[in-house]
Amino acid sequence: MADYRYINMEYAAMLKEAGLLDFERLIQWSDGRVVSRHDGRRCLELSSRTIPEKMGTLFLRQERRISWKEFLGDLVRFRLPASRAVKMLGANELFSQNDLNVAPLYAVIERRYMGRPRRAVAIQARAPGHDIYTQLLSWGRPGIRKTNPVARQQLLRELGQVLAKIHSAKIVWPDLVGKHFFVETTGSQEIGKPFWRFTFIDVERAETGLTTAIRDRQLEHFFYSLRGVLSPSDLMRIATGYIGLDRRHPRAVRRTLWQKYFPRGETWLRFLREEVRALSLMPPNQPLPEEECYERIGELVVNVRFKEILEKQGLLDPKTIFTFQKGSELYKPGLGRRFRMRFDAFMNHQWIWLYLKRVHHPRIKDQVDRIFSGTVRHSGCWHERAMIKQMGLSRIPAPVVVAYAEKMTFCYERASTLITQGLVGQSLEVFVPKHFARGANREEILRRREWMEQLARMIGRFHRNGFCHRDLYLSHIFIGFKRNGSPIFYLIDLARCFKVRWRRKRWLIKDLAALNFSAPKRIISRTDRMRFFLAYLGKSRLGHEDKRMILEIVAKCGKIERHNQKHRKTTQERAVKA
Repeated sequence: MADYRYINMEYAAMLKEAGLLDFERLIQWSDGRVVSRHDGRRCLELSSRTIPEKMGTLFLRQERRISWKEFLGDLVRFRLPASRAVKMLGANELFSQNDLNVAPLYAVIERRYMGRPRRAVAIQARAPGHDIYTQLLSWGRPGIRKTNPVARQQLLRELGQVLAKIHSAKIVWPDLVGKHFFVETTGSQEIGKPFWRFTFIDVERAETGLTTAIRDRQLEHFFYSLRGVLSPSDLMRIATGYIGLDRRHPRAVRRTLWQKYFPRGETWLRFLREEVRALSLMPPNQPLPEEECYERIGELVVNVRFKEILEKQGLLDPKTIFTFQKGSELYKPGLGRRFRMRFDAFMNHQWIWLYLKRVHHPRIKDQVDRIFSGTVRHSGCWHERAMIKQMGLSRIPAPVVVAYAEKMTFCYERASTLITQGLVGQSLEVFVPKHFARGANREEILRRREWMEQLARMIGRFHRNGFCHRDLYLSHIFIGFKRNGSPIFYLIDLARCFKVRWRRKRWLIKDLAALNFSAPKRIISRTDRMRFFLAYLGKSRLGHEDKRMILEIVAKCGKIERHNQKHRKTTQERAVKA
């Protein structure tokens, strides 16, 4: 096997002294925190016990298998096949030639066989500072942030300048996202000199050949990655830095340049306005799904925030999580081979409760249902975890995933487990009869209507993002409250939730009929239901298709009622025979 080697001579002696030039040792290295893992590739943060302190924090990128997709992708583009590590070396040179800082690369070693790369490793230094998402988050989210410091405004303008610099160099970078931009202050107060220094990571897929269409897609992808910390005015500051404008330019010039470089700018501004509104309805003081970090321990995947309390419960052992019995069992008819449990834990100076769901050898019917829902290679608990994450990305409140594990044999599910954090609140099935049945003054009635419209808009966003719950009853919608008294609505029990691919209207009617059927008729009036439906549609008047949809919902409610009567009759007959 032939080797391709690149060693940064400045660090060659220290690397050799630490034994970091032995390929076989590096490819088998496991001492360190796993930062990421993708299809035969893994990135480790090397432990300070194994490297000299003067070398700082190092990351070891291992490619134990070069996929055929990577190999054929290079051939299709008429390029010499290479590993990601070697591509990173070329991308670093591309960025450096255009005066763009990249995290220093200490060493690259690639093993080849008959011209095809087989394995590779790379050692890279840590980028200074923090990623730009974390830096912006430290100042607060849009809608919560009370001030906008000058340093933050300067960061956004200089971010636009750096994006313009990347695009003027005609660099196509598919991984252009916020977490790959690291920033630190330069300490310079001189006019005309940058206040922030930018350093980039994960640039191995960067190449030349930028077009206008690719530029627009990359900018959209980049803004989407920062949507949790950007406001519409922030986008305008980035655009100002990108175009290089100031207030001295005539308004017509500013408008022309905005339309030229940001043809989808109005769409992005509208998206960020909707994002700010959606964030205001999310639980406060809780990380968004894209901010959560997970760590894999064998078959078990753990949310890093809950790792300590799971360790105290003995649940970090992948074997224990499938046999854990400490807690109170939650039983209800029809669970089949599913097992549910609740247990308490102490975290951040307060008690919280966790829910554990476990499935052993689910029925063939459930297996087929999971596969037709679009999850073939993973278990039902994995599917529910994926739905929770996707809903969070769509800004729909749902329980927090604490840990999950699965045992699969090809597409057959042998066992799976999911742990979620309990919600503070109660289901609408309990809340509505308790609080809406009593008389109310005008102010209370207006507040109730506002809450119902908020719920309707959330359900509308849920369906517009392509989701279908299949069990959207009031018992599966939780309500909690912020400190200021405004409500937060959560969707729970998402095991049957899926992304609709065909016959979309049928599934929407099924969800809306279930919600309408479970709402108490004596408490929720027809007028309230009509207000809910209008808010769900986002309209002020019903059209012909909307009226037809109402008739279909009413017909579906009748089917649900007949099914329930038949089920009650069968249950009573069985009880009499027993």
